[in-house]
This record gives sequence, C-alpha cells and structure tokens, in this order.
Amino acid sequence: MGYCIGCFGYHQMNPSCSLGIFHELYQPGFSDFLKNYNMAKHNSILLLPLIITSLTLGSAKAMSTKQIAQKKPHIILIVADDLGWNDVSWNNPYVVSPNLNDLAVNGVILNQSYVQPTCTPTRSALMTGRYPFTIGLQQGVIGPMEPMGVPLRAQMLPRFLKKAGYTTHAIGKWHLGFCSWDYTPLKRGFDTFYGYYTGSEDYYSHKRAASRTGKKKKKKGKKRRGKDDYDDDDEEERERRFRGGSKEYLDLRNNTRVDDKKGGVYSTYIFASAAEEVIRSRKPKDPMFMYIAFQSVHSPLQVPREYMIPYRHIKYYERRVYLGMVTAMDEAIGKVITALKETGHYENSVIIFTTDNGGSVKKGGSNWPLRGGKASLWEGGTRGPAFIHSPLLPNPGTVTEHLHHVTDWFSTISSIAGVLTLPKVDGVNQWDALTGTSQVPQREAMIYNMDDSQKYKAGLRMSNYKLLVGGMARKSWVSLPESEDAPRRKTNNKKKKRPKGFNTKRLQQLFKPSPAALLSENGQKADLPPSDAAGEGQVTKDTQEVLDSGPSTENHNGSSDIPADSLEEPASYELLDDQPDDSDSMQDTSSSLEDFTSGEYISVKSMLRTMDDEYIFWKELKNDPTLFWENRVLNILGGYFRDRTKIRLYNLQDDPEERVNLAAIEPNRTQTMLSFLAQELLRYKVPLIRRDKARAHPTYWKNVWTPGWCQSLW
Repeated sequence: MGYCIGCFGYHQMNPSCSLGIFHELYQPGFSDFLKNYNMAKHNSILLLPLIITSLTLGSAKAMSTKQIAQKKPHIILIVADDLGWNDVSWNNPYVVSPNLNDLAVNGVILNQSYVQPTCTPTRSALMTGRYPFTIGLQQGVIGPMEPMGVPLRAQMLPRFLKKAGYTTHAIGKWHLGFCSWDYTPLKRGFDTFYGYYTGSEDYYSHKRAASRTGKKKKKKGKKRRGKDDYDDDDEEERERRFRGGSKEYLDLRNNTRVDDKKGGVYSTYIFASAAEEVIRSRKPKDPMFMYIAFQSVHSPLQVPREYMIPYRHIKYYERRVYLGMVTAMDEAIGKVITALKETGHYENSVIIFTTDNGGSVKKGGSNWPLRGGKASLWEGGTRGPAFIHSPLLPNPGTVTEHLHHVTDWFSTISSIAGVLTLPKVDGVNQWDALTGTSQVPQREAMIYNMDDSQKYKAGLRMSNYKLLVGGMARKSWVSLPESEDAPRRKTNNKKKKRPKGFNTKRLQQLFKPSPAALLSENGQKADLPPSDAAGEGQVTKDTQEVLDSGPSTENHNGSSDIPADSLEEPASYELLDDQPDDSDSMQDTSSSLEDFTSGEYISVKSMLRTMDDEYIFWKELKNDPTLFWENRVLNILGGYFRDRTKIRLYNLQDDPEERVNLAAIEPNRTQTMLSFLAQELLRYKVPLIRRDKARAHPTYWKNVWTPGWCQSLW
C-alpha cells in the first residue's frame, strides 16, 4: 500500500491528502490539529520507514553512481539558514511552503540528516567534506572582524567540480571567511558569486554594524569563546558586540564588485533573481553546480507583511514573522525551479535541500518535539530537515532512515558529478542509499562535534545510540509555538533567570560512585527526591520504569552483550543532572598529571603532552595503536570523565527526545563509544581563534565590509 506525506505525519494515500486541503480542514481549530499532530509525532521522528510503490508514483530507472555521472546532471544545492525541524510542512502542517513540500514529497526525504550546531562549521563541512574539528573550525562562527577563514589546505567542493567540467556559481551567504581575498568564493573554486561575506545583516539595507574599536573586552572569569552549546545562539551573542555604534556598513557583492543599488529590496528576492539570471543565461547542455545559501530564516526577523497573513491565527508574534520568512523563501525556491524547467535544465538536475543547523527557539524557530536548538549538540540543534529531488531518482516519494551527515554531501555530489580523485575526507558517498539501490547503510557512525579547547565536549552517534560528553547547557523541551498558551506579543531578548531545580547534590550522591548506587544496600529501589516537572535531571515516567526494573542484562536490541555484573564495576557516571554548565574557565594547561588527579582541569591533549614519556608514548602509539586504548588514554579519560564532566547516553530509536540517560545502565556500550572518541583525538586540530582586528573596520574600506586586511592561513 502506498503512503503520502505533506499533511500531518503519514497517512494512507487518498486524493484529498494535500497541504492546501489540510489547512482548510484543520486551521480553524488548534485542538483538533494538536490531537492529530500528536498522533503523527512519533511517525515523523521515531525512525519509521515510508514506503511508496512504483505503482503509486512514476519512477526513473535506477542508476548507479557511474551511470548518473555519465549524464553530468546539474546540481542545485540549497541551504536554508537556521531552519528548524518543525519549520517545514512535511513535519508541521501549519507551515505554508507548497514548493518545498512538492519537492520533498516527490523526492527522497532524509529523516536522519545531521548538520553542525552553527553556521560556519556546517558550511565548512559541506564544502570540504571534513569534520570541523579536523581543520580547527569546531568552536563556532567566524566573526566579521576576525582574521580567519577555512584553511586553504582544505580544498573546497567547487574546485573539484570544475575539474569535472562544471561551471560553479555561489549565491547568498558565504560566512567562511573573507579577511583575505584568498578566503573568498572566487578564490575557492566558484566562477561567480553574488551575496554577502558575513554571517548576518539587514534583509533590506544589506548592512550590518561594527564595533567602535574592533577590540573585544574580555571580562574576568568569563569565557571568551569555546563552547559549542552557547546559551541558545552563539551568533546572536556575537552580534551584540557589534552594536556599539549606530552606523551600519554594506555587505553585498556581485563577484568582487560592491552592489549598492539593491537598498530596500528584500534579500530573498535578490538571491532568487540572481539564480534565475544565471540559469536563463546559459545552455542546459553544459553541467552546472549552483550553491544557493539563503539568508532566510536567520535573524533579524524581517519579512514583507503579506507573507504573515497565513499565520495570523498564531499568537506568538516572532513565530508569525519567522514562518512568513519561510513562506517567502519557499516562493523564491519555486521561482528557481520554474527557471530550471523553462530553460530545459530540470530534467537533468539533482536538487538538494538542507538546513545549516537547528532552529533558534529565541528567534521564532521550532525543533519540536526534539530537544534543544541551534548551537547545542542536542538533536534539536543538529538534526535538520533535508531532501533530495530529481527526475533521475528511481524512488521518488520515499523517506530514507539511513544515517546522513552534512560531510556526505561533498562525497555524494563529487561522485555523481564524475570527479575522479578526491582527498581523504570524512564524508561518504550516499547515492546508492538515497536511491534505494543499496539497503546497506553507508554510514554507521558520526561525530556531532569535538572541542577540547576549554572543557572537553563531544557528541558521537553509533547506530541508534548517541553519546554526549561534557557539561552541556541546560536545554528544555520547547512546546509548540503555535499553541494557545504562546505569548501574544513579541518577546524581548533579555536573559531570564533559570528556575531552580530540586537538590541536584542529592542526585549526585545517589548515583555516585557507581551505577550500583541505583539500588540501595538491601537491593531495593533507592529513594529519590520529589519532582514536579519532567525533564533530564528529574524523574520522568520512563526513567522511573528503568529504575523499577533494576539492573538489566539486555540492551535495546534484545541481545545480552552486557554482562549482568558490569553494573557492579566502579565506573562513576552521572545518570541524572539538571544544573547548567557554569564551571570556571580553563586554567593554565601546563599542569602536571598530579594537578589533574587533584581536580584541576586541563585539556586531554595538553595532559598527554605533559607526560614524561611523551616521545615514547607517541612512538609506541604509531607502532601499536592498541596501546592508545588500553594502557594510556582510556585510563586517563576514565578519571577525567569521572571527575570533571557528564556522560549521557541515549537510544534515539526508543528515546528520540533524549529524556532517559542510559550511561550508567549500559557501561560497556558507553566505554566503547568513549574509546572511539579517544581515537579521534589524534585528528584534533587546535581551534582557529583570532582576536578582532581594528583594521577590519569598514571605515578603513570606504564604509564597506571588504577583504584584504589579513594573511591567509594554509
């Protein structure tokens, strides 16, 4: 039996199942919508496959990577900015995006597509195929006055596509560095560029402010940077530093020429027109790669008022504006698709759509029902909407549950374009998995991020399990912004004090020093402090069931690969936690191993460098990698994690909302995944952090954000 999507969740195929009819039927009553939406909630995130038979939808003949490479398809890569999981119509029926919905429903939806927590890391991974922590871009975004960019040694995708005969075009947001001309798009492989270099700007004036001096005031006791789970939105925090002056400066380029003629024109219109112009000015027989990085739906929240009309029933003002921006972007994408069809490009095109990170819940975005949002390693910050659409696909109208990371687009696009030689990258070619010609997952594991600059934080996915290491900022599960209890007016951006939870020290004592503390001395369930709110660090119904069941010898797959006595081993993991990560900033890393064991924090790599037998260690590691696991790092990391960080383990198949921490219950699996992260430390690169330069101020460059004030890094 066939199924269709585009209403709420998945429904049996019938002619009336369409986005427009759904809105007509369900828009008047939110209670009816919520009832049906909750029914579809688990269908949309609990990794359930969607099957559409070839009798229901027409399909092309299946082609291998080599076969499609011979056709030299046009490749259109569209990236939305800050678009959340719940901000697209195939996950949320209240979103009006008919063009995106049509492309997604008649393409292949990636239900497990992962990106980095913020803009620059995702875009660098997309363009280089490498994890950001391997090239020093793991810590967040590149500021407009920072003398840095993607290292030149990390060659970008368009350079390889040009060698395969493609013309390459970049439109919209760059945000991969511009202090040197060597970092700009035309020097990284693109033939043409129309857009802006920085991370955000006004949608109409195409300007952004700058700090008065270009210097950052470093507050005593505060971290300058280095967290991958900023309060909510690292870019928004960084933006506030550039609002000391009232004057704003232009950032809009046509190739290298400043375009100052578009003032007052909405940027979404501008970028759609730029894409149309390129498409209509060329011949379809020549292969084309077009990278369209929309400014939408990043802050500031700005949109022509007519796009807010479909959302007038929503009380939350910022949400109305935000969804209006989604609809405006959808209209722009529709114009691009129309241009492809009218010029004969469409039939031999592959269209890819993805977000760059989760939605910013403070700026109207929604990742419901996933936990967290932009700039966090929770699912809401890293799992985003994505699809691939093409008349060349043999399986239109399907959903793939194969694990997909943003680095995979580099390898997949290169393969279908016929690129013969590629450097060693972290991405894998997913074409066979996307087209259904191979049922074997191309990827079994991925790293969310890894940052050891101040306090070690990392995320790892293996099969259905997710491991988080380090103190993550507390993130709540944000309710639907369309709900009736949402605020009526625009909210302010002032930080609010977090509500105090119950006695967390009591929990720490309860679950230390070993998982055996889950049970009292007489083998009965230990008493827990009272709780009146569900959330991590508080006893939910699911967690209570785990505690009631006592130690388990089976994992979630039903196998018994975890010994029953493993829970008695002295491994101390914190099962529950609800306190924010408010520990002190990193101390001097010249500490000795004794300093570490006494509780002073130093980074893992710094600790290894201070060992007396450093040379012998690395020589032995090169000859026998097993020493890295058993004799050295695991012992060190064991004490480090036990004393200074939190360990979280989730089964995303059973618990996609990340509510039940299994780290203490499944210590063997936790240890295996920690070992994997320890190995990846060998590829870790020190983050490229540079202090802002006064020379970057636009007043030195005719009041325009301009390259040419720094030396590029190889």
